[in-house]
Amino acid sequence: MSHEDLYKEIMKDFQFYNIVQEKERQSYRISSYNEWNQLPGGVTFSGGEALTQIDELEPLLKKLNNENVHTTLETSLFVDEYSVEKALSYFDLFYVDMKILKKNRCQEILGGNLKLYEDNLKRLIDSKKPVIIRIPVICGYTDDAENISLILNMLYRMASSIIMVEIIKGHRLGTSKYESMGYAVPNFEDVTDDFLKKFKDKIESLGIVTEICKI
Repeated sequence: MSHEDLYKEIMKDFQFYNIVQEKERQSYRISSYNEWNQLPGGVTFSGGEALTQIDELEPLLKKLNNENVHTTLETSLFVDEYSVEKALSYFDLFYVDMKILKKNRCQEILGGNLKLYEDNLKRLIDSKKPVIIRIPVICGYTDDAENISLILNMLYRMASSIIMVEIIKGHRLGTSKYESMGYAVPNFEDVTDDFLKKFKDKIESLGIVTEICKI
């Protein structure tokens, strides 16, 4: 689909979007999850990783910005500096994954460069753009004491710069996809609701609005 075709499809719902003037784009905050619906609505770019196609998306983003349509990006931040810098020119809100903050484990499980992630996250925070952190809690992968401590320390350092945190309970929606590709399906136990509640309380003690999301 060309960016022109996608733009036409998006603009069919133009009347339902919250139109955000430039002076308002970095001003919104919430004090509880109940205020979530007060955040601007608009167009969200997800994936996969949308930033791997940032050059192809740029003409569309320019058009949406010219119409003052609010734009949100969901990203892992495991991309090059160029892609992040370009994204900062267009997107109004960023959803950022926070998964494994142990260097070797991050490389082993995610195939990710932790320093690249940390540098990009700092770049995003320094830009003053609104950020929401999403933390998938997967038993045996992201829930060990050391990783939880690293996450809490990072959130503490950026507490004043993020809007909220969403804790995502692990699920098995990807099972059929693994099977269709001939891959072994990852086996993990469910984390308990008590664990999620305690994790939520620890994050909220940092002064960050936090919600547990289950699928």
